[in-house]
Amino acid sequence: MTIDLQLTDYEDGYRFACRCCLCGFTWYELPTELLKRPRIHARMYLPEVEQALVCPRSRDHPRKAAQQITIMPIRAHKDHHFIGGLA
Repeated sequence: MTIDLQLTDYEDGYRFACRCCLCGFTWYELPTELLKRPRIHARMYLPEVEQALVCPRSRDHPRKAAQQITIMPIRAHKDHHFIGGLA
């Protein structure tokens, strides 16, 4: 599966759920925070961003050399309201 979207396409209204496949630790990152990191730039595709990320709990991993991070974009709804009612 190829993802044709770059990191700049997710700047407004998105955040990423990042999950380490080794330890199962999940954390959330904003695209603007990812762009502040030294090895990440705006024209990277999501699989490239996954390879550049490092798990914050990497010192606890049994195999520190083989880190696998998966990221999933999540749409942040700031104006999300319940619409409905009782019939």
